[in-house]
Amino acid sequence: MTFAAGMVAVAPALDAGDQARLNQLARELRGRGGLLLISGFARQNLIDGSKFLKTLSLERARNVADYLSTKGVRAWIRFDGYGAITTTPGTADDRRVEIRWSNAGRRVL
Repeated sequence: MTFAAGMVAVAPALDAGDQARLNQLARELRGRGGLLLISGFARQNLIDGSKFLKTLSLERARNVADYLSTKGVRAWIRFDGYGAITTTPGTADDRRVEIRWSNAGRRVL
């Protein structure tokens, strides 16, 4: 599952749309084991430094992990932030969080 972070460009907070999608995912994952991998990304804008963008993307991923945990998801959750993965200015789609769920090494979602 990938979703463009509806979050404000420089804030890692989840908006109502993000929460609605995560609520749906939490319902699907509730009661399942496995591993949830959450990756945060940021948009290159040629203004903010790589350290700031890495921290921002990490906070996005952490907020998603925390939110899913509060909604009853009990799978192992790992998260990381990768900053901006391009060196040229990106689009709003680059501001995103990717979520992958694995059960016994088999990708299911």
